[in-house]
Amino acid sequence: MQKPHIVFLNGRGQLGEELQTKIYYDGDEDIHIYHTWNIDDKSEFAQRKEFEKFKEYVIQNKNNHIIFISTLHTEYGEYLKYKMKAELYLWENTDNGQVIRLPYMIGKGLCKKIRDDDYKPYKGNVVINTFSEVVKNIYDCILYKKRLVIADHHIIDSGLLYELVKYGVKND
Repeated sequence: MQKPHIVFLNGRGQLGEELQTKIYYDGDEDIHIYHTWNIDDKSEFAQRKEFEKFKEYVIQNKNNHIIFISTLHTEYGEYLKYKMKAELYLWENTDNGQVIRLPYMIGKGLCKKIRDDDYKPYKGNVVINTFSEVVKNIYDCILYKKRLVIADHHIIDSGLLYELVKYGVKND
């Protein structure tokens, strides 16, 4: 009999790399971590397409343990709307589906966007954490099997985050 394992969907980014190297799992069932979603195109069309892909995945894997990586993003729009619809769909159509709501993760991607002026601060706060802390939260999600986990996070003024990252650029 094959040992159960964690199946990563779209594990190409920093989060996927961290998950693959830092999570040890010896449970009795496969766990599917669904963390693929179009975060760049927040149009209704693109977000509906992501939701439909997710629904199809759930249909094909409804007997597996699925952890859906959702968001702590608070700005209402199509992205948040379809992430919330996906959460509800998972809960309504599986017995052991879990959702973990993650903050923005501070890593090379976000820092590069700020340094390249592809990210401009907006008035208000941003919810953030590091990749290593988020991986710990996902591991806790696997261990404790709660239906909803709100990841640890910090709230910081978006302008302050911007200035802190830009400060490193000015002083390189």
